[in-house]
Amino acid sequence: YNKLKKWDRLGRIKNKDQIQKIGRSKFAQWELTAGRLCLDSKIAASELIHCRSYEMEDLVETLLKMNRQNLSTEQISEPFLITNPKIKLIDLIKWNWNENLYTLKLVEHLNSIPLFVQITQIVGGVLSRTLMGGRAERNEYLLLHACHRNNCIPPDKYNAIKSSKSNVTKKKTQDKKLPSKIGENNQEINDGDIEVVVDTEPIQEEENEITAPKQEEKITKNNKKTQYTGGLVLEPKIGLYETFIVLLDFNSLYPSIIQEFNICFTTVDQAFDDLAEVDLPNAPGSSRPDGILKNEIRKLVNRRKEVKKLMSKEKHESEKYQQYNIRQLGLKLTANSMYGCLGFKQSRFFAKTLAAMITSKGRELLLQTKTLVENENFSVIYGDTDSLMVNTNTTNFLEAKQIGQKLKQVVNKNYSLLELDIDGIYKRLLLLKKKKYAALSVDFNDENLTTAELKGLDIVRRDWSELAKDIGLEIVNLILSSIDRKTLIERITSVLALRREDLEDGRFPLEKFEILKQLTRDPADYKDIKSQPHAVIARRLNESKKV
Repeated sequence: YNKLKKWDRLGRIKNKDQIQKIGRSKFAQWELTAGRLCLDSKIAASELIHCRSYEMEDLVETLLKMNRQNLSTEQISEPFLITNPKIKLIDLIKWNWNENLYTLKLVEHLNSIPLFVQITQIVGGVLSRTLMGGRAERNEYLLLHACHRNNCIPPDKYNAIKSSKSNVTKKKTQDKKLPSKIGENNQEINDGDIEVVVDTEPIQEEENEITAPKQEEKITKNNKKTQYTGGLVLEPKIGLYETFIVLLDFNSLYPSIIQEFNICFTTVDQAFDDLAEVDLPNAPGSSRPDGILKNEIRKLVNRRKEVKKLMSKEKHESEKYQQYNIRQLGLKLTANSMYGCLGFKQSRFFAKTLAAMITSKGRELLLQTKTLVENENFSVIYGDTDSLMVNTNTTNFLEAKQIGQKLKQVVNKNYSLLELDIDGIYKRLLLLKKKKYAALSVDFNDENLTTAELKGLDIVRRDWSELAKDIGLEIVNLILSSIDRKTLIERITSVLALRREDLEDGRFPLEKFEILKQLTRDPADYKDIKSQPHAVIARRLNESKKV
């Protein structure tokens, strides 16, 4: 806290409490900066893009294509403590200036300020709160306005103290015989001949995943169990595929389910009850008047369509086009995050029953779509929540596109608001396990334009050494190249033999072996220490008493 005496001047509300009492939570940030408009570039990036890491160094490299010099605390202190420091004071001033410039450039690159202004206008909220992040609160503003327009009394605002007391009372009175499977990740089930895996990760209000259809519920210390089953993950048919694979994906699955089946707290009588999943009510559909959720999402979707029509009339480089693009993106993000407030326990509109109904419908739809695809004599090799990978059994790109279009029509004719689309076409695919694959994606309009996609592979993790990443990428690129299997095996064997020679002869610099991984607990508390090299090093340093 830098021993600030007048810390309350960071905001516009006088506060005589000691700054240590404020804490470090998001609420504390709001209190510290009350009345100010503060934009965190890290929060902005985590909301608007998907990135391997949202640290400054990675964002500057990924988005700005620039290299950022990272200085440690010791290096920053050198000019003030050492007579002849390696880093001069003028260099430190330049570095500090660049740090601020990078932050500004990131915010400009993401169009963060106009986008957050647009979102604030859409939901009818307060800009200072929007800039701080927190999608549940934005949705709360939107739904409160909707409730007021519809003469509907909204639920009380979430109260952490009241909720904890209520949980203690419930715990004393509830039956001890709870479903044993709830909360166990990757619960295997069998549905006829279909082997599936249910992803039961809890719904959470994450700050870095706004557009992902699968979300999780925030877990507190008193509530670590999963509240309801999440998305469905089909067991992958692992292997290397050299025929075209079509990736089919439901557009905005959960918001579309809300509209298609009219799921809302105004249409489901037991919306706010804590029902077991086996007791979930049927979706009301057209048997009840359209609910508030359906109407609000429909408005957002229709407004976005209108804006996209306006965009089509403008040149891509024009300022008008950029303004329209920001507006449609704000509408899209707001609609896609609507489901999140139902599964987020600290939201005013938390409704476990509704959230469970929506994810249940999602699992049902994925299985139904799989059946429809297989009825057309095509094999589904993998599926996850809202998408399916289909083997077209052809090496002809145009034929693969036609198969994808045909499957779209077969599925979409069964629904009025749910829409399946082609999300990608893969020329080669290495499917390793759930959520882990490497693929050569082909541009939909040009077969010659290809891009490598790596999902969940260890070589894209930040806590692997650069050497392991480099060799891993080299092997993956060989696998995705269009060479026959015999030649492929020979070349992989050759590359690995060469890299082993380089390693044994000491040709790699020491920096290539560095592993960056943060300790999450005391090094002595790690149980499986052999698979945690960073914990091994930490223990060794502690034992040496040099640190």
